[in-house]
Amino acid sequence: AAFRRRLDALVAELHPLVSGRSSLTAARRLSQILAQRHDLAGERVPCGHQASWLPDRVLQSARGPSSVLAAIYLIVARRAGIDATGVCLPDFVLVRLHGRRRILVDPYHRGRTVTKADCLRYLRRALPSRPALDQLADVSDVEVLDRVVEDLILVHDRPSDGELRDALRHAR
Repeated sequence: AAFRRRLDALVAELHPLVSGRSSLTAARRLSQILAQRHDLAGERVPCGHQASWLPDRVLQSARGPSSVLAAIYLIVARRAGIDATGVCLPDFVLVRLHGRRRILVDPYHRGRTVTKADCLRYLRRALPSRPALDQLADVSDVEVLDRVVEDLILVHDRPSDGELRDALRHAR
């Protein structure tokens, strides 16, 4: 319930700023609200405890993995009326805002906008044997959720967390 209330508050803050605006303006306002005002940013290692990477804790602490941040951006953007989808790269999940111009937003790096050329260069370096353009397609919500669960499995990959890790793998 607290998570939902927090999301509702973010949507209420964003909606009047993006209603009827271009995708570029929507991208700027989305990052202004989530990254600048509420300080959401990426974190490679969970702060304190692995549970800090759960979506409600990420929203509370304002730090988390790319996948969870992207899921939060997607939820807030869509509920505010923005047409948005996820884009999965090898190490990051981006959010694409649709409109006259399609804008890529990187929630991990404080909502900065990323060009398609930047992504293609990154993909050519990260996966030189695969066609980069194929990697830059929109993905379903299921694929974004799969990346969230994958990240949770990675942080719980210790012998002491075996039961939880196995439950996450089964859920995936």
